[in-house]
Amino acid sequence: MKITATAASLKERLNEYLGHVKAGSEVVVTEHGLPVARLTAIETAGRPANAAGQSIPAAGAESLFLEPAEQGTSRRDRLARAGSLKLGRGSARPALLTPPSGEPFGARILAALFADRTGG
Repeated sequence: MKITATAASLKERLNEYLGHVKAGSEVVVTEHGLPVARLTAIETAGRPANAAGQSIPAAGAESLFLEPAEQGTSRRDRLARAGSLKLGRGSARPALLTPPSGEPFGARILAALFADRTGG
């Protein structure tokens, strides 16, 4: 069953619409009469799944964020594979890898404030 909802009514009655989605309905969200989004249930073998189609652990089960590392894979790789993290392309610019030179911003003000408060 297809249900249409405005963005404002979705915001006001989100739990009600999520109940319809869990029951198997599809909710089409409109803004100024134009469809902008579709809410549908995601299931894999009777269990909810994430955007990558992988089954989400049941309540109480270890989550993707806490599970022990698989041999040879990092937490970052597991999160990316699960669709919870999008990896960047290329490498970071060299300027971002080194801290800026010179005195940290506001260091003099902080020192003066500290001296004033401690009476020094």
